Amino acid sequence: MKKFFSIVAVLGLGMFALGCGEAPAPAPTTSTDTPAAEAPAEAPAETPAAEAPAEAPAETPAAEAPATEPAPEAPAPEAPAPEAPAPEAPAPEAPAAEAPAAEAPAEGS
Repeated sequence: MKKFFSIVAVLGLGMFALGCGEAPAPAPTTSTDTPAAEAPAEAPAETPAAEAPAEAPAETPAAEAPATEPAPEAPAPEAPAPEAPAPEAPAPEAPAAEAPAAEAPAEGS
């Protein structure tokens, strides 16, 4: 039980530390300065300009990429197929030997 409470305490402190590390957002100011009024006018002008060029180039390479990618993928599954049966045979033996060893310390705690 002591281990359980120590783990819970450490995790609780860790979560508290992560929560305290975040800085709150600054409060908006309600001043009537002219630079603040100009900033929102510039931001919308940049957004449409950035969206238009991104759409046109993205469509052309996207149509070409799928045509070239499937060809290299077809030969790849053939190579791992012969190797897969060999590791499967020894794998069941190892976990069977480790299972009793893993249970023994758990019962003693």
